[in-house]
Amino acid sequence: MLSGQHIFGGHMALVELKWVLEVGIADNSGAIVPRFYEAAFGSFVDFDAFQTAATALMTLLDILTGGAFAGYKLSLQFVEDALALPASGVENENQAFFSGKIDGDPTDSATQSIPAAAPAIFVTTSGPGANVVNMANATVVSWLNLFDANGPWTISDGEAWSPSTVKGKRRHVKNSNG
Repeated sequence: MLSGQHIFGGHMALVELKWVLEVGIADNSGAIVPRFYEAAFGSFVDFDAFQTAATALMTLLDILTGGAFAGYKLSLQFVEDALALPASGVENENQAFFSGKIDGDPTDSATQSIPAAAPAIFVTTSGPGANVVNMANATVVSWLNLFDANGPWTISDGEAWSPSTVKGKRRHVKNSNG
């Protein structure tokens, strides 16, 4: 059973909002269209019950569609129920940008970015070092290790990166919102 609330670093309290089933349906040309089916949180006692209900829905959908199931995803969506915005100057456009080589393929590389990067992860808070991620920062090292060959997460396409090849810098991305 999942708990109803998650708190991260004292910054936010995320509460469970709804269960989501996403099904990709392919037609004869190979085009895939997603369909989303939502159920309010509390509709199921746990993930297993949700999975059983999703299977029942997909069984009926399979009869109703002439398309083929290309894949599906089960998820639980959380929402901040008392959103407190960060201090002035914390902007998604200011990102920590990581790039490194793919483990097992030194000719390929991958990138990843963290929006609204915390100043504490850079070498300094001002001057040239403010544009360089401190690759020895314990949180940065832990983050990179999540995506290495021994970690539980992948960068994309099931790939992992070689943490020793990863470099980090500040990147400012364009935003037309203001």
